Order: sequence, then C-alpha cells, then structure tokens
Amino acid sequence: MQEDLARFGYSETELQNRQYNECFLSLMEFETSRAREFFSRAAAALPSEDRRAMAPAEIMASIYRGLLRQMELDKFRIFEKEYQLSKLEKAARIATQLLKSFLNLPPQTSV
Repeated sequence: MQEDLARFGYSETELQNRQYNECFLSLMEFETSRAREFFSRAAAALPSEDRRAMAPAEIMASIYRGLLRQMELDKFRIFEKEYQLSKLEKAARIATQLLKSFLNLPPQTSV
C-alpha cells in the first residue's frame, strides 16, 4: 500500500485526514482495477468441480463487486458515506450465484 500511495502522490496524512482529491481518486481507480484483476484471476482459477463448494465465496465476491461498482460510479466518496446493496439486490445476487452453482456455470470474471 505504501508504494501505491507514493505512486499516486497521496500521503498517509491525507488518508488519515480523509482528504478527497485528484490523487486519492487516481489511487482508488488503480486499486479498483487491481481488485477486478484479482476477482478475475480467482474466478479463472476455480476448477469446475469445485464451483458448488465455493458457492458462498462466489456470493460474497458478487456482493463485493456490486459494492465496488457503486463506489466507482459515485467517484469513491467513501469518506462521506457508507455503501451498501439493497436487500433486493443482495437477494438477486445470492439467487444468481446459487443458480450458477447449481447449473455449474462459470463464475463471473468481471465487475
């Protein structure tokens, strides 16, 4: 994380003071891209025979992707508000992942 802060010119002090600026926005865009890459790699590495056993992890990944997307669309206003999915959206994501698991469909590889 230290390297990322330095790379984008955003200091620990700014982070501690919850300062929102262009450096912070660039940092968050980079970290979002990194998170998406990790999600994609994890999904690609999951053997099809393990998909049913990993249904809970896939459900959580889907929820995390949704939260990440909300933050991104809102330009990462994380110091001003908390992000959450509605109960309906969570239920839809749970149902979708359970159905994919039951049908042994490949997991989602992007946000």
